[in-house]
Amino acid sequence: MSEKTKVKWNEVEVDLKPCPFCGESKLKLELSTIGNTHPLTTSQIACENCGAVVRARYPEDGDIKDTLLLVSMWNSRYD
Repeated sequence: MSEKTKVKWNEVEVDLKPCPFCGESKLKLELSTIGNTHPLTTSQIACENCGAVVRARYPEDGDIKDTLLLVSMWNSRYD
């Protein structure tokens, strides 16, 4: 099994598996907030090699659990 990449997000370190499509370990965890009246936070994990991405949107006041769910989705693999 491939080694995981450690990524730091808001003082929390998470382990990400390599890209399921190309096997690259260069990954980015990005967060951004959009909107004024009902702001949404978008977090995404993207492969810097092939561009594969997992993205989630949730209310601006979301917490670490929302991003950890995204990490869980990225790390999911069919065995």
